[in-house]
Amino acid sequence: MNWVDAQQYCRERHTDLVSVRTSAENEEIQRMVPAGRLVWIGLFGDTWKWSDGRDSLFRYWLQGNPQSSGSGSDCVHVDGGAWRTQSCDSKSSVLCYYYKKRSVVKISSDVDMCDPAVQQQIQQQLETKMKSKGINDFKIRWRMSGKQVSHNNQIKQCAKSQAGEV
Repeated sequence: MNWVDAQQYCRERHTDLVSVRTSAENEEIQRMVPAGRLVWIGLFGDTWKWSDGRDSLFRYWLQGNPQSSGSGSDCVHVDGGAWRTQSCDSKSSVLCYYYKKRSVVKISSDVDMCDPAVQQQIQQQLETKMKSKGINDFKIRWRMSGKQVSHNNQIKQCAKSQAGEV
């Protein structure tokens, strides 16, 4: 797909085209991309900005690059770990990234949060709401008595709390 289609694909299904900001990130991409495969990254234009609007400070150009493709719009793909300019209309594979967002939901209630039925009901409501928003890859964690615990360990924490341990 061309660069614009690749960007749209990543934004619809992930977060954006990958931005490579350090040599460590570039090495990670080298390990991910099979030899001989060209993949679009998020770098574009003659001022070399990332698809997410940030400036490009780290660069790893293939010898002889960057150079204008002559098409008026230049984008960048990875070629064996090094970067090469190419017309944005050219076809290439795509490399997206996904940013895991953390959200905190605070619940205040007079019900006994150590009651497994209450916990299950709250968990089911949260799962239903997340899935209705198209969010299927998530984890639920509880914080009680100043301690953060996973749902699976919640019953143990409640037992300790009820026994007088904090």
